[in-house]
Amino acid sequence: MPAFACETTLILAEAEVITLDQAVKRIKDGKRGKVLGAETLQLKGHPVHVIKVLTKKGHVKKIHIKTKSHQ
Repeated sequence: MPAFACETTLILAEAEVITLDQAVKRIKDGKRGKVLGAETLQLKGHPVHVIKVLTKKGHVKKIHIKTKSHQ
């Protein structure tokens, strides 16, 4: 059976500014799987880090981490 991507939104950083590198490190430290890629997007005018992860069960998951913008 093929693995389908699912999306998870983590609100780890809503109260703080977090860089993409810091977000990736949190995913790696949390042992959520192998990071396949990462980028920062603007969704509805707000920065969101999107990290693509291969889980231990072989599924590809996109994790969204909301962050405040640098102001």
